Amino acid sequence: MTRVWRKRFSIDLPGIFIDATSYHFLNDWQYRDENYEYYDWMFRDYMGYLSSIDPNRKIWFVPGSNAKVCRPFNIVKRASEAHSISSDACEFSLKGDHRRAFLRWQQIFGGRFSGK
Repeated sequence: MTRVWRKRFSIDLPGIFIDATSYHFLNDWQYRDENYEYYDWMFRDYMGYLSSIDPNRKIWFVPGSNAKVCRPFNIVKRASEAHSISSDACEFSLKGDHRRAFLRWQQIFGGRFSGK
């Protein structure tokens, strides 16, 4: 999901950064043991995680290799925008307004997002 978002907005975000931060995020995510029905919340919360990165933190270690990966310059702003939109989508879903949720997800993932 993150890679689709990255591609849609041409965000300079290395895949290894996504892998490293996803690993760290999922280790602490409260719904990590839930099924695919939580993917919307997972994306929302991961964007929240990226948008709240300590500005002084520049490096993550890649699990398994301990290689270093640096934080991209504009990730906090871009993730914050996606977090806001995905938060709206999740709220609309909870209220049963699936059409508005679908439109919000399309803002993030593009016109090819089917919502299925």
